[in-house]
Amino acid sequence: TIAGRLFLSAALWSLAVLIVAGFVLSAVYRRTAERALDERLGVYLKAIVADLASPGEDLKLSPGQLGEPQFELTRSGWYWQVTRLDGESQSLRASRSLFATRLPRLTSNDAPGGEARGYVDGPDDQRLRLLERIIDVGDEGRFAVQVAADSSEAESQIHAFQWALGLTFALLGAALVGSTALQVRYGLKPLRRLREGVIAIRRGEAEKIDGDYPADVAPLADELNLLVDANREVVERARTQVGNLAH
Repeated sequence: TIAGRLFLSAALWSLAVLIVAGFVLSAVYRRTAERALDERLGVYLKAIVADLASPGEDLKLSPGQLGEPQFELTRSGWYWQVTRLDGESQSLRASRSLFATRLPRLTSNDAPGGEARGYVDGPDDQRLRLLERIIDVGDEGRFAVQVAADSSEAESQIHAFQWALGLTFALLGAALVGSTALQVRYGLKPLRRLREGVIAIRRGEAEKIDGDYPADVAPLADELNLLVDANREVVERARTQVGNLAH
């Protein structure tokens, strides 16, 4: 039916728009959450690089310097690691939270400059968000500086947002489908009135279709009235001819 086609097309289009919007908003929120975590890790990374580049000093970082006590708690999910890349063997300095484990490298490129970021598997199968930078401090050596944090907190926030977004869009979709049904019913009301007018003429309850109709339906009502008048004239002429033959 026309009503069914209008309803299905409008409902499917509305649902498609909501689904696409949901994926887009979810992706945007995920990038925002990742960017916020990267900015926080970037602060710690810069602090370690600044401490490492200080002339004549060894790398001695404390929780107070980085502002994150979890670097001192074993397997806390917050880690930093400094690896010397030149020399005969790669020396390693790391936060106490790593506890004899090591952070994996994001890239195999040891050229200084630039910053890499991504996800790696850490201690206890933790999924870590990791920032990595290669720096060259001259005679002191070339180092890979890494800072990582457990991404489970950010992931839980993302999942909570996705759940709330899905529930909101589901309610919105139901409201749109309901409003679409009402719009189709209201929009096709003139056609139902036109049908009722034709039925009344067929039953002899009316001689023509009365009432005001929208501009796109009024010509059809006028044509039906003209058709009824033409049929009436044909019937009258037939009756006259039959009467004349009877005489």
